Amino acid sequence: MIHKRNSATRTGPAGHDHLKWVPTSSTLIYGDQDAILVDAQLTSKASNELLDWVVESGKNITHIYVTHAHGDHFFGSAPILERFPQATLVATPEVVARMKLETAPERMTGLWEKLFPGQIPPNLRLAEPLHQDYLELEGERLEVVRTGHTDTDDTTTLWVPSLGLAVTGDAVYANTHPYLGESGTAIKRSEWIKALDIIAALQPKHVVGGHSDPSRPFGFEAIIDTKKYLEDFEKLSAETMTAEELYARMMDIYPDRLNPGILHIAVLSLAGFWVAGASVCKPKSLSSRLPTVASTTLIGLETTSSAFASESSVLSSTVLSASTEVTTGVDTTTTDATTTKADTTTIEATSITIVSASTEVTSTSDLAVASQTTASTEATASSGTTSITDTTTAPTSIQTTTTTDATTTTTAELPAITNFQLRGARDPVEGVSIYSNGVGGNYLLFSGGYPDYTVATFSVEATSGRLFIDNSLAVCAFFQPDQDIATLSICRDTPESQAVPISCTPPVKDGDVLSCSVPAQTCVETSISFFETTVTCTPTGEVLTDTSTDYNYDLYKNIPVMGQIANGVNFVVHAV
Repeated sequence: MIHKRNSATRTGPAGHDHLKWVPTSSTLIYGDQDAILVDAQLTSKASNELLDWVVESGKNITHIYVTHAHGDHFFGSAPILERFPQATLVATPEVVARMKLETAPERMTGLWEKLFPGQIPPNLRLAEPLHQDYLELEGERLEVVRTGHTDTDDTTTLWVPSLGLAVTGDAVYANTHPYLGESGTAIKRSEWIKALDIIAALQPKHVVGGHSDPSRPFGFEAIIDTKKYLEDFEKLSAETMTAEELYARMMDIYPDRLNPGILHIAVLSLAGFWVAGASVCKPKSLSSRLPTVASTTLIGLETTSSAFASESSVLSSTVLSASTEVTTGVDTTTTDATTTKADTTTIEATSITIVSASTEVTSTSDLAVASQTTASTEATASSGTTSITDTTTAPTSIQTTTTTDATTTTTAELPAITNFQLRGARDPVEGVSIYSNGVGGNYLLFSGGYPDYTVATFSVEATSGRLFIDNSLAVCAFFQPDQDIATLSICRDTPESQAVPISCTPPVKDGDVLSCSVPAQTCVETSISFFETTVTCTPTGEVLTDTSTDYNYDLYKNIPVMGQIANGVNFVVHAV
């Protein structure tokens, strides 16, 4: 069954309308009587359809396993747990901790309820921590494989050795653009590639990715394709100069992948923007700010390549196996924007049968797996981050002072610091404004529980006093007197959403306190879409001159917030 839903990123570049939907997979692994469900969809409608599909199997659900903590993989668990009260929702302890963050009230109102108003199930469930690395199903062991960072942190794959089946969650994307919003650095993307190597080392015959185009094979090649996508993204980010150029080059290579809007968000995030339609121009390539990490080679390809000779394509599902027996039965197919029903996939230990969604699923082997794919929206706002790591020293600016008397004018040059890092008074402590990441003395900004988002170097233009991040992106701000707070963002080109540039006094020596001023404004924020917000500001005549305190990255606003400055502890300047 394929439940079609428009992607949340459909407000990206025009065109490719037929690709603007996202498939989200749920997988049923079952024996003679019992079954384990892997991942449980997002919306009430999708979860109810999933429940009907599970009930039709005639199996008793013992567990729902959550591969990772994105809401589109567990929000829909409540209806199934109500229908099968003896079932347990489980995940690794790390995933459970992240599920708590995902379901926090500010996260729900700021992200999920904006994306899906009135569509999220009311009684969200949190998983119980799984304290061993396996589940048991009728004497068979299903192994939990920790894959670390893929499209988020602490992801896992459920591995079924007797079937050669890997249910990978969002480590693998089959013909769907991957969500790179939380993989904004080369280091993070290299970790994802290593995760693919871990999965490939299992030498799976069958691979069910979290977002898999049902018209493509559920096979080993999905791992290869995902790895190639990440490598292409890395290569082209080094060759391109703007976000739009990187987007265009990637679309040239992958013109038919689903959900191209998520790629557009990825390139804007890499460039330091998180607003649809914003143009980004920089004096150097996108990847010049990011460390280069060599990727490793997938293993196990030789042992599985023979399977590709027996490829069989049937309508909406293609399954690869070394010894494949394929039969088909199609219930109904509709192509409107709401629902498309097609094939359900059953993978048995010795053969693969593709049956109709309305056909009773039976198994002659010890275990079988049925995979249902439901198209839902890939959430992206949780990771709208700037990823800036360049610490290249720009030409030293000169601060001048002039003394005038009746007969003489004297100009003295002061050795102003051009490039500097900001350190808070409580630094370095995880969870506060800025803290050390232990790499080259750089300091991280916007921790907020996600410590690897941004390593930033600042500079102040000596002549204008404008503050820049990474020597290329101007920093703007608006100060709201009623809140006694100023919100920083990357300056944008859109007039109606343009906050004013922040003006600072260039620091002269190491240890100086950065002193900046922001004209006070009363600002109203209006959401056009999830990824596009306009801010209308009216000057009030006041000026904020004290800078400081916690730079907390706001995960839940549409505006690309860099942090906040308000009355409190000043930031100390340290030379790069």
